[in-house]
Amino acid sequence: SMFYATIASGFKAGGFYNDVAGANSYKPEKLTAYTAGIKNRFLDNRLQLNIEGYYWDYKDKQETYVGPLSINPLSVLLITANAASAEIYGLELSGILKLSDNDVLSGDLSYTHARYGRFVIPLLGGGTANSTGKPLMRAPEWSGRVSYEHTQPLGSMGELILNASMRFSSDYWLNNTYLPVALHPSYQVFDAALTWQSESERFSVTGFVKNITDKAYYTGAIFPPATLDGLGQIAAPRTYGARVRMKF
Repeated sequence: SMFYATIASGFKAGGFYNDVAGANSYKPEKLTAYTAGIKNRFLDNRLQLNIEGYYWDYKDKQETYVGPLSINPLSVLLITANAASAEIYGLELSGILKLSDNDVLSGDLSYTHARYGRFVIPLLGGGTANSTGKPLMRAPEWSGRVSYEHTQPLGSMGELILNASMRFSSDYWLNNTYLPVALHPSYQVFDAALTWQSESERFSVTGFVKNITDKAYYTGAIFPPATLDGLGQIAAPRTYGARVRMKF
């Protein structure tokens, strides 16, 4: 077992956007991150189990959204603004279990609590939307992965390696308007791959399928305040192909 703890800090530079002087800039974002965890191996090194806890303290966290022009509340532009603060804390659990010489089961599970401090967004036509205390964008409360790998020896013919995995996420907000349409539901994505590898491990051929069920899920979106029209970034659909590798 190995216990560890770290404290780190960093920043993201400030900048400007296309508005009138005095209302077109944002300050640097600052982060202090605290992390502690323990890494373990049990059962004669057949089980690896790691646990990590963390706390991230943001000051002036930068967020980008579609909002009104300062001199014309009916015109919109892409704005980057500073939330007064934000905090993220959670736990991450990961493990690898060697079921046999040819079978390995692994997985990860994450719990995340992510909330803004004071953060007020201007609305089209006047007024504001208060995001204080609400969840951060693209921060599901629960997420993780489960993977199974089987290796089938073929003697002098090399070996076959089958890998199947599933990634999952609870619901999360796509952007900070908090419109009902911006709440992304939970989802699961399944991947699989089959690899032939030569006995010398110099050559391999892999066939793979990603997002087997062709699940449509989004990684982000932009919605102007108080409207239902938006632009979303969708993840890749079902994708399949092959890879050939040779080591020199």
